Amino acid sequence: MNTFCCNKLKFLNSGDKEMGLNLRVVKLSKEYKVLDSQSIVIYLTEGYHEKIGNCIKKIQIEFCPFCGVNLDYLKKEENIQDYMDFENNLNWL
Repeated sequence: MNTFCCNKLKFLNSGDKEMGLNLRVVKLSKEYKVLDSQSIVIYLTEGYHEKIGNCIKKIQIEFCPFCGVNLDYLKKEENIQDYMDFENNLNWL
């Protein structure tokens, strides 16, 4: 991901995933697509160290929390950082 709507959002993506808030682009499995019509979603997560599934606090966002731009431009295959399925929940890369 090279293009961001603002420097604050770019900062969320530039840091280490183990500290602070993180911007994560996640591809959903077929089971989740039934619940959500999108196959790629964007989450803000807290820092994490391991694959801990449901224990990771996350919130799905559609717009930049800083400048309000729609984040659809990030929902591309080349931006995917993680995969989510029913069995393992989040599979962080």
